[in-house]
Amino acid sequence: MHALGLVVFWIVLTCSAQAQTFSFGAAGDHSARPQTTATFAEIRQADLDFFLSLGDLGYGREWPEADPRLSPEEAWCNGVKRSDRLGSSYPIQLTVGNHEDDWSQQCRPEQGHILNYIECLPEPPELRLIDEGDYGVQYYFDYPLDNPIARFIMLGAGLRVNDHRYDYRENDSDYDWVASKMQEARDRGLPWIIVGMHKPCMSMGNKTCRHTPAVQAGNCEDVRGEDPVDLSPLYDLLLGKQNGLKADLILAGDDHNYQRSHQLALSRDCPGVRHDDTDDFSACVAHHSPNDEYIKGNGSVFVIAGTGGINLRNLRLRDQDRPFFAAWDDDAWGFLRVDVSRQELRGRFVRSAGERFTDSFKIVNPVCGVNCDEWVAYNDLNAAGAANAEHVTSHPYDGSGNLVDFDTGELLPVIIENTIEGGAPCEKPVASTGGNTASGTDADLVFGGIINLQGMDELERPECKARIMLRNLDPSKLYQVTLTANRDNPRYENARYTRVTIEGADEVTQASSLGVVVNSEASVSFSTGFNRENGYVARWNHVKSGNNGRFSIVSEWDQARGRGRANSQGYAMAALRLEQINDEPPPPTWVAYNDMLQAGSANAPHVTHYTYEETGELINVDTGDALPVTVRGRIEALEGDIERCQLAVASTGGNVETGTDAHAVFGGVVNLQGMNELEHDDCRAHLQFSGLDPSKTYTVTLTANRDNVRYENARFTRVTIEGASEFTQASSPGVVVNHEASVSFSTGYNTLNGYVARWTGVTAADGTFEIVSQWETEQGRGNRNTQGYAMAAFRLEEHP
Repeated sequence: MHALGLVVFWIVLTCSAQAQTFSFGAAGDHSARPQTTATFAEIRQADLDFFLSLGDLGYGREWPEADPRLSPEEAWCNGVKRSDRLGSSYPIQLTVGNHEDDWSQQCRPEQGHILNYIECLPEPPELRLIDEGDYGVQYYFDYPLDNPIARFIMLGAGLRVNDHRYDYRENDSDYDWVASKMQEARDRGLPWIIVGMHKPCMSMGNKTCRHTPAVQAGNCEDVRGEDPVDLSPLYDLLLGKQNGLKADLILAGDDHNYQRSHQLALSRDCPGVRHDDTDDFSACVAHHSPNDEYIKGNGSVFVIAGTGGINLRNLRLRDQDRPFFAAWDDDAWGFLRVDVSRQELRGRFVRSAGERFTDSFKIVNPVCGVNCDEWVAYNDLNAAGAANAEHVTSHPYDGSGNLVDFDTGELLPVIIENTIEGGAPCEKPVASTGGNTASGTDADLVFGGIINLQGMDELERPECKARIMLRNLDPSKLYQVTLTANRDNPRYENARYTRVTIEGADEVTQASSLGVVVNSEASVSFSTGFNRENGYVARWNHVKSGNNGRFSIVSEWDQARGRGRANSQGYAMAALRLEQINDEPPPPTWVAYNDMLQAGSANAPHVTHYTYEETGELINVDTGDALPVTVRGRIEALEGDIERCQLAVASTGGNVETGTDAHAVFGGVVNLQGMNELEHDDCRAHLQFSGLDPSKTYTVTLTANRDNVRYENARFTRVTIEGASEFTQASSPGVVVNHEASVSFSTGYNTLNGYVARWTGVTAADGTFEIVSQWETEQGRGNRNTQGYAMAAFRLEEHP
């Protein structure tokens, strides 16, 4: 019976990486028949690194040449070691099946026991694979031994060995062991998780998730009192029940045929693989691929390969489990061959006997590594209303998937996994509510014309949390993440606040809209009930993931904020923008420094000292050569006499503490003594750079420090970049980020903080841009908060 002729399934990585590949085979249900010999011969000739036996080994059957004086286990092992089968030293890894566990031993001892099989077919000593566990029953190993790229987790699911039942009930010790080994593999950056066992859960044959010990031991009265085993919690775990973490490939035997699934995952419409949990199993299919090519992280591919030699069993094509499967056959013996690299995992059925049949698949791993380009991605968490722009993903809460490069449409390595925490009732998705924000607001500048903000997820109780987890991030890169939501109902103005918090990142810089409530560097709150006019966003710059390559954004109702009877709930973030940026810009082609008021001890050689009343060419600080770039200083009074704006004082100002950003940039190069005071709030100090190359990028860094402890947290300066075509705000963590082009910090006493204003990736289409300093009257406190200071020094770098 051939359901499909030629089928191909794939899982793939898209960026080049160091060539590192290996191959293995897998099948179960062997016996000692001619078809067993044919299968082992094919395996031996297939140039594999090792073979995984998925259980049910000898069945008590004897090879034609078997010595009757030997135990059933030793007789079968000797037959496997014959040169026309696997050979005496072939690397075969054993896993227990129901024909060699305790229950089988109790009822049909002639079939042997797993502990005796592993005595005569031990793990090859030269492989030394096992890291932890009981070989043959429950264990794991990483492969290759040096610089591994895959974790194998082998399980005795649904069986009993050494008087221990491997039930994998939710949160029992064995279940938790599997979850921990999966999480550990992800935390260590292993691309692939492969899980093998004997017992399946989904099948078009005669197997289900529920296994009765008496039946699987041959309808044995001696174990009639043993409770049935339900493997659905284990399979739910493998399909993403905990934090969306999924096995990439799941292998099983037991059903004497071949079945290969689509890519499967749990979701809102597929909460579990039991029939009691899910009405329509087609909802468990994460991806229907016309060419059986899948993307890693979207789900798990499940393969039953009970084709190792025992007699085959018919499939039931009307079976209710059929929606799970993409390919199947019950007329051919053979094994599954899997070729593994960092880039992809390819599976192919290799026939050894029986009718002609073939199947293949591929899973692509889009993890790029340190050489990937910068990119931007958008995700709509409740897609409704007018269509979004092309290349915007729509992974909802309780959903997951890869992000997509907004510019190219290519799949990115980063996976977004969205969950609602806090139990029911917590979340209420409403497609008809929500709306876009006013033109010119931060939310409009980030999401306008790209994501339609209609569609909201209501958080009904204070304990409800909406979590967006981003994983497969590159720990060597920096990220910017921006989010917003708007219920768009004027009745909820200044009500229904959402607290948005970033968790799990090693470094962050808070850069949200001016006007949000800043709870901490990692947490802000704003009204999502009516965000139309404000258009606030929660944003963090310079986000560095942990070594595990992940961080989360958590939304929750901020019950402490807001007012009125309408203040009855909050809203989850509705839209996300994620940008990957390089940790460091490319090495500069040149660097120039300028001291705006030279005073005190001398600066380093080749530092220019043009004031706010002068113009001049910058100089390459390394070579002393003149550069084509000119700086022009200028003081402007928006109202009144310019004379009342600037007071240059050579005796004030000072250097900053070692270890601060300002010291790292200017320490030992520019002496920060000498200040230009801005006496009124309408005074502006301009630095205009001209002669810039439009094809190059620039980094500009500035600071100032009056160095008077009496002005601590007072006398703030607002620093703004104007006229540039593109730029990325990269100022010191701790400055007030007014928006992407403007930051503020106390220049009255910047000694301990050593803050800098900085922008990277600056481009200038017309070859010019400006930096403007002004007294920031909205910040600071006390009766000494009477003026600001112009930037006292700058560093300009040109990058290729």
